[in-house]
Amino acid sequence: MQDTIRKAELGDIPRIQELCAEIWDGGDYIPHVVSDWIRDPEGDFCVVEVMDDGPDEHTGLGVPNGRPARAGHIATLGKLTILNGQDGWLEGLRGNTEYKGQGYAQKLTSYFIEKARAR
Repeated sequence: MQDTIRKAELGDIPRIQELCAEIWDGGDYIPHVVSDWIRDPEGDFCVVEVMDDGPDEHTGLGVPNGRPARAGHIATLGKLTILNGQDGWLEGLRGNTEYKGQGYAQKLTSYFIEKARAR
């Protein structure tokens, strides 16, 4: 599996809502703020996207040429906002239970810490 940390996009909203539906019995606040977070110029709302090159979950067949059969699973997400030009505020860290224990949340947290230090 290959993973990428990238900014969340409006097209990610359905997958983010699906991930958050399992949190706090569906009472997570993130589905209510996700559009604002994506558009927030002061914040970095990011996802770790996992490209799974395994068999297609519907057909059981892989895709030729080494391209992923299933792509774009969100393993974890979170938001970093720099306040007052110097203080970093990390919020909304969520993890997909399918990827629990695989280090994606730690990878995203480390990314945010390094990004905050660089400012």
